[in-house]
Formats: sequence, structure tokens, C-alpha cells
Amino acid sequence: MDSAVSVELFVEILNRYVYYFDQENDAVSPSNSRLNILFVHVLQLLTAHSLSEQVTTKYLNGLIELIHSNLQSTDAPNSLDNPRRHFQRTLDYIASREFEGVVTNPPIA
Repeated sequence: MDSAVSVELFVEILNRYVYYFDQENDAVSPSNSRLNILFVHVLQLLTAHSLSEQVTTKYLNGLIELIHSNLQSTDAPNSLDNPRRHFQRTLDYIASREFEGVVTNPPIA
């Protein structure tokens, strides 16, 4: 899969789960919709994690770290301009909500 497509997919998944986290997990359940089931399966395949019915700070941090990592390890940085901007808007939203324990900064190498 193309790096830009992968990052965009990860950011879309992050957006969906930030919504659930923001709603205090009221709506999250793998059985909610076909799209939700697809996201869960894709994330499980790509990250080797299983998703419980609660979106946790640890899960959000792991996904944010995965996106940062994918943005840093690319051979075609220009193709990632749009996904990078999309990710930054998501990070700005997370920062504005001041979620306790969610780390938006890239990991220190």
C-alpha cells in the first residue's frame, strides 16, 4: 500500500476513535457498523493489536505514534503533504480538547 494512502487511512481511523474517546466511548463497539468493523480489522492487521470496546489513552497514543513513524520513514515526502496536514488538524483538535494522557508530540528518536 502506498505510504500516503496508509497514513491517510490511519488518520481517518484516528479521527473516528478520537470522536469515540471524546464521547466517553458511548458509541464505540465493533458491532456498530460495517465501516467500524472494517476499521477494527484493518487496525488489527496493521498494528497487531486487538481493540476492546473502549478506546483508551494507550490506544490513541499508539495510533498517533504509528502515524508519526509512517510520516518520518518515507521516501516520497511530497506525497504526504495532504495526509500530514490532515494529521496536524487532528492533533490540533486533540490538543484543544486537552485529553488527559494523550501525547500528540512525535516520539524522540
